[in-house]
Amino acid sequence: MPSTKLTVIEVKQNNKTLYIGKIPVEELQKYTAVDRWDPSIPSTAPNQGYQRSAESRYKKFANYLLKEEHPYCPTAILLSARSTDLKFDPTSSTIQLSTENKLQIIDGQHRERGYSFAIFEKNAAELRGFETPIIIMHDIDKITEMKQFAVVNGTQKKVRLDLVNMILSQIMEKEGDESLNKQELARVVVSRAVEELNNNNGSPWYDKIIMPNEKAFTKRQISEDPEKKNRKIVLATSFMTSLKPIYAYLSDSPEFHNVRPKVQAKKLAEIMIEYWNAIKSVVPEAFKEPSMYVIQKTPGLFSLHSVCKTLLPRLYWARRSWVKPEFIRLIEPSSSLSDPEFWSVGGGDAAKYGSMKGFAELASIIEEELDSLR
Repeated sequence: MPSTKLTVIEVKQNNKTLYIGKIPVEELQKYTAVDRWDPSIPSTAPNQGYQRSAESRYKKFANYLLKEEHPYCPTAILLSARSTDLKFDPTSSTIQLSTENKLQIIDGQHRERGYSFAIFEKNAAELRGFETPIIIMHDIDKITEMKQFAVVNGTQKKVRLDLVNMILSQIMEKEGDESLNKQELARVVVSRAVEELNNNNGSPWYDKIIMPNEKAFTKRQISEDPEKKNRKIVLATSFMTSLKPIYAYLSDSPEFHNVRPKVQAKKLAEIMIEYWNAIKSVVPEAFKEPSMYVIQKTPGLFSLHSVCKTLLPRLYWARRSWVKPEFIRLIEPSSSLSDPEFWSVGGGDAAKYGSMKGFAELASIIEEELDSLR
């Protein structure tokens, strides 16, 4: 019966024992298992598992390990010994693992599967000695293990997209443009543009975007300071997502070719400030108290950015600049866009569109009005 000794640190938490250590990733498959959900048996069956089969994202992790020159993964894999006695030796600070009584993976099955896929299916021999930190929960039964699984996977939140983008921006700042791939660079450009839109006092979006690590103002904060009602009204994540199609178009234009991401971000922000100031000129009432209209909320954000994407090539091929007067000339004829009641929270037609499909329909309404007058 194959076995191995691991050097560990013993940790006590409320009469529970944890062992913290490390293990070569090629050994993980040998000494661990995943208690999978079996749809063919009742959910109440004593032998029913609680984890889904590893999804395809384990291959993405494996690809990272294979492509990265110096792969690095500091996240510990959380394991459970259930009722197995690991025979901790306090003198040598070691525990004994065996293939007969495998440790259950509570959190980290995609990492384990990725390591195994890279080593055993992609023949990445250089990863055999790669070590991963592990935390082993001892003296717990299956029910406690399942509760811990629920805590780890049910209460922790994914890192917000806007925060991830800002982190990428910091990486680029420290390590240069070449440290990021094309997709990551695009995310950096968009995030920096949104930051400029929020910070530039000449922008209609000045202090109206909920940036990473910020929250919308509470009702209490607004009651104490009514001016806050019209600030922090849309998430940076939504703004970044809505800008992607515009940046995708601009990135193929001559103005953006062979231009560094910082300059692209500045240019993108300048264009959007010109565009939104044009909209503000056409329908100023909707910008005086943004909280009472949806033009600066997700319906307006996504629909009007979709409209913008159709206007940019029109101006380009007409050899006109992407500036406020030119945008005004194109959008002013739209009876819907220029009508403040259309954007009103209290019964306006635009407020009825509350999904991505609806935003696309809203954009189509405005675009059809503009096309009919060309």
